[in-house]
Amino acid sequence: MSLSLYVYYKVAPTEQAALWPAVQQLQACLTALCQRFELQHRCDDASTWMECYLGITDRDAFQQHMQAALQSIPQPWPARHEEWFTPLDFPQQR
Repeated sequence: MSLSLYVYYKVAPTEQAALWPAVQQLQACLTALCQRFELQHRCDDASTWMECYLGITDRDAFQQHMQAALQSIPQPWPARHEEWFTPLDFPQQR
């Protein structure tokens, strides 16, 4: 089963330049555990960032690696909110 993780948080405009390389470092630590990742921001509020991790096969391993990576990167992280999703398979209509 393939999972997707979306992590969103608020970043003050004065902190965005410092957080950007930390997020890139975090994603580099997790690249082997997902098929693809992205960093996005809200269209109507550029201070809301969202990390997207797609194609995760082992949720527990991913979470453990993410926590270890977050602790190893010397950056004060904003409050992070996680949402996990899995593909929705509708039965075929006949």
